[in-house]
Amino acid sequence: MPKQQSLKTPAVGSLSTMTPNSGMISGRSLKRGASVIGSQGISAHRKWAARALERIDLDGDGMLVTCELRSGAFVEAIQECFAGTLPESCIDPLVDFVVWKADKDNSGCLSLQEFEAFTWSLRRLEFDRELEVEFVFSIFDRDGDGSLDVEEFQQLLSFHGYKDSAGEGLSSEELVKKIMQEIDGNMDGTITRTEYKLWCRTRTHGFSQRKYLDHLGWATSAFSELDQDGDGCLVACELRAGLFLEKLQECFVGTLPESSLNRIVDFIDKQADIDGDGMLSLEEFQSMTWKLRRLDVDVDLECDFVFSIFDQRRRGSLNINDFRDLMDFQAPRSLSSRELAEVFSEIDLDADGEITVKDYRRWSSKVRLH
Repeated sequence: MPKQQSLKTPAVGSLSTMTPNSGMISGRSLKRGASVIGSQGISAHRKWAARALERIDLDGDGMLVTCELRSGAFVEAIQECFAGTLPESCIDPLVDFVVWKADKDNSGCLSLQEFEAFTWSLRRLEFDRELEVEFVFSIFDRDGDGSLDVEEFQQLLSFHGYKDSAGEGLSSEELVKKIMQEIDGNMDGTITRTEYKLWCRTRTHGFSQRKYLDHLGWATSAFSELDQDGDGCLVACELRAGLFLEKLQECFVGTLPESSLNRIVDFIDKQADIDGDGMLSLEEFQSMTWKLRRLDVDVDLECDFVFSIFDQRRRGSLNINDFRDLMDFQAPRSLSSRELAEVFSEIDLDADGEITVKDYRRWSSKVRLH
């Protein structure tokens, strides 16, 4: 069956999107932009994108056209990129938005590479303010007047996962208006693009709000299991139990070696015990595990984590054996000796056989995806 020409929404601008790499930790892939921690998520996303496109691609030619893009399978796949659920009224503008932004070669259809890259950027919308503004006003500004009224803003907040004080969804118009007042600079009862962009800079969680709420639920449950005496604090014996390592594993894609338990506990103690009382409260546990889930967006914390866990000699540097353990933690497959040496040499610029914290931070800052 010949391909149909996709219905395009006229482009009014061009925003760069992030292209995930292959997830293979080799010199070539690192130059394309994956940090050691961040590439875990990229690799998993690539596998998801390939499976999703296979479900959507009805004729199996590796390209998505109009009828396939407007199918339930396509909408379902896009929904999987978000923690929130888009209302049915947003489906048509959602498809138009994806076609507008994702079809980089203007071919009228989406290749696997375009689908993969754009859905990756959707998953990380909270880190791309410009793309987020385009998304929000393309999807939720239903009358196309360039602003969000109370009803449109309420839909957006519900999608974000915002709750009222009782933990219920935002159904009260008065409550929505109250939130709008914090954003509506000229007090005209609507939110403009400029006002929304300013809000992006000051809000706490934004597009990660629902993920954050889900995390709080997980952390509360995990803390309850770890707190063996039920006193509301985690002490040394509870932190050094195997269950603690098991729970921390859930914050990562990679698998931490059992031998690293004591180093992990020391790292958590240093980073999470804010009040210095030698114990972890629920709030400290929630905050620290949320940060661990998001190591790929905090280069300083990533460096501290990497050298606290994998610098077994406590010399402030990683040799080839330490680095192999790090790669085993993060890589989707075991690396050959040649591949490992290639990556190591890219980071060890002075070729002294050691990767210092400075070496690692410079490299990770350069190649990480934002």
